[in-house]
Amino acid sequence: MGYLRQMRLTHLSLYRFRTFPELDLDLPGGLLLFHGHNGAGKSNLLEACYLLAITKSYRAGNERELLSFAARTQEEVPFVRVAGTAQSAAGKQMRVEVALLWRDTPGATDASGALSKRIRVNGLPSRASEALGAVSAVLFTVDDLEIVIGPPAARRRFLDILLCQLEPAYLRALQRYQQVLLQRNHLLRMVRDGRSQAGELEFWDAELARHGATITERRAALLHELASLASELYAEVASGQEALGVSYQPSLTWSQADASTLVDVMLRSLAEGRKREVAAGQTLLGPHRDDVKFTVGGVMLAAYASRGQARGVALALRLAEARVIARVRGEEPVLLLDDLLSELDPARRRQVLAAAARADQAILTTADPAQFAEEQLASAPRFLVTPGAVALER
Repeated sequence: MGYLRQMRLTHLSLYRFRTFPELDLDLPGGLLLFHGHNGAGKSNLLEACYLLAITKSYRAGNERELLSFAARTQEEVPFVRVAGTAQSAAGKQMRVEVALLWRDTPGATDASGALSKRIRVNGLPSRASEALGAVSAVLFTVDDLEIVIGPPAARRRFLDILLCQLEPAYLRALQRYQQVLLQRNHLLRMVRDGRSQAGELEFWDAELARHGATITERRAALLHELASLASELYAEVASGQEALGVSYQPSLTWSQADASTLVDVMLRSLAEGRKREVAAGQTLLGPHRDDVKFTVGGVMLAAYASRGQARGVALALRLAEARVIARVRGEEPVLLLDDLLSELDPARRRQVLAAAARADQAILTTADPAQFAEEQLASAPRFLVTPGAVALER
């Protein structure tokens, strides 16, 4: 892989973010341990760090949830700010700031209103597509099981978040596809109800195929690389006893070896399925319906995986993700491990700790620091997290 630049978060600043009224925290490199009782705010810290990498919350269904109670009740114009400074081994600094501003609808009696997002990189206003990847990070959580045995949307989201960090053009294609999909579904319902003509779908078919082909092709190419790495990493955890298979499952009949362009395949499939889609009032094929299939020893994990197998595959995927980021960006990402090790068996825990020890910066959270052997974290700075505060213990 060659020489990799090292990247680390050197400072994290929070204002009115979830349980933290205000926080300014200096972060050293190496392995860092944050511990505290459940509910103290450990996950909130890693959520903030990861938000700097992907410019949005990975946890919140609605980003209004990020506003602390104090922000919602004590400020005339509630807002939340997350800012961080990242530094490379060469000394180059990158400051990323994400602020969310909430404005209530005048006269409304409920929580209706508008949330606006403002992003700055090194003090200058920035679009999300420009800020993505300014901080490189990989997040490991217990919820990663969803990638393996959860709904297809969880697997698509995993690929989309990684691709958006690596390729700004991918985010633009994804955003445009989602807009086109919304418009096309609306038109399909209008055609079904006799309020529009089927010929009006041709423009939206072309747009859907153009942007959908980009998404499917990039996902399939990324997964091909991830599959090779994850299979290798999973073999280490499973001691070579179980072979991991990973394959992309498009919702239309197509493979990367297909001689036809994917745009042509999508257009043909849309035309053939038009009556069915009009009857349903929605688009029934495209990357929003694609999936990823995992097998271990030839058995499909979505239906038959044990929790141990699923955790091992999820872990291998995240470690593979870190290697892909390192290859593409030429710098090792920050590893964020949210109370993960307590869920792992000894073999997988050793593998995670070994990866964390090799990283230039890895941030671990736990409710029980006693689970770690002293030699594993002998020199690691240890931080105590309590509601609204973080204190360096050593």
